[in-house]
Amino acid sequence: MHALDLDGDVIRYGGVQDLARSSGGVGFRRLPAWTRPQIADPTFQFLLTMPSGARLEFDTDSTTVELEVGLTLLRMGDAPIIPAAFDVAFDSLAFAGQCQLDPFVARTIRDLPADLISLKVGINLVNADSMRERAFVPAVHGFLDTIRDGHPATPVVLITPILCPAHEQASGPTVPGPTISTIDRPTNLALGALTIGRIRELLAEVVATRQAGGDNQLHLLDGRELFGEDDLADLPDGLHPNAAGYVRMGERFHQMAFGADGPFT
Repeated sequence: MHALDLDGDVIRYGGVQDLARSSGGVGFRRLPAWTRPQIADPTFQFLLTMPSGARLEFDTDSTTVELEVGLTLLRMGDAPIIPAAFDVAFDSLAFAGQCQLDPFVARTIRDLPADLISLKVGINLVNADSMRERAFVPAVHGFLDTIRDGHPATPVVLITPILCPAHEQASGPTVPGPTISTIDRPTNLALGALTIGRIRELLAEVVATRQAGGDNQLHLLDGRELFGEDDLADLPDGLHPNAAGYVRMGERFHQMAFGADGPFT
């Protein structure tokens, strides 16, 4: 068997923006090296190493390919061990709870080649209670502006959150547990706080505004069409779909985005 040098020119790294080399091999990171000092959260730094969408690309006439892979496993309290996530996406910038409209992510998308771009915005902001309505709308516009700097005519689908009963009318933060819950807050502290229902309204307004301004390649997809009332049996903790729910969401997205008259056709 012939071993290929991972530091050589014959191996290409797809879905990877940064490499961490050591004597034990090569580690992947899904954001560019220049983003390192801009990320204060060590959890986010760890999540970037989960190889969702990462892959090796090379040409060979071999009928057998063998990889030596070191997997990092994550245990959260007494919860089951969770393996590092894999994904088959165009590049995957999904970071497990870290979708916070960070500017460095927008710049990364801007600089990557892309035929199609999908953005799912909202639920993580509510979970973390990290943004209010005043900041949310301009942040979404700014995120899209940055992407359009590099992809002025690329089809973009902006997806609103799927159904989340606990947060449809209640703001964050999310209280984790076997079934998620919310925190009641006084009315004067709830002013401008984001709920899932309000986020859907605001995202629809953002898309309508930008379409009226001439962006006919920006499209809105209501997340409840991917996962709605009829699917709640597959939402065991009230927030995350189970495996069957995720499969159904993927199938529905494919049909809506790539089907007849879909934004990606």
